[in-house]
Amino acid sequence: MIAQEIPANQGKRPGRKPLGDKPMTAAEKQRAYRQRQQKRAWDAVAAPDDASRVTLLDALAMCLERIDNYVGPSEVVRANMREGAEKAVRELVGRYKLEV
Repeated sequence: MIAQEIPANQGKRPGRKPLGDKPMTAAEKQRAYRQRQQKRAWDAVAAPDDASRVTLLDALAMCLERIDNYVGPSEVVRANMREGAEKAVRELVGRYKLEV
């Protein structure tokens, strides 16, 4: 057998293939990142014992921001956000054995 040289670049681009027909723009990547972060924060509110410290702090910040900035007649939204903030604080206090 005769060894053949393989060309260095066979027309393939390095890196991951795009998810759709074309690569995402920087704005689309940032939007997807923010959506993932928000989903993690909501998941942390639902199950705080499974969340990381950073995610719990993000969830707490999100809940407090929504309490402060919510404009509307429904007090239910504020009550839900207060409950989420309380869950995050309870988990952090319990996890790190803080005295409050």
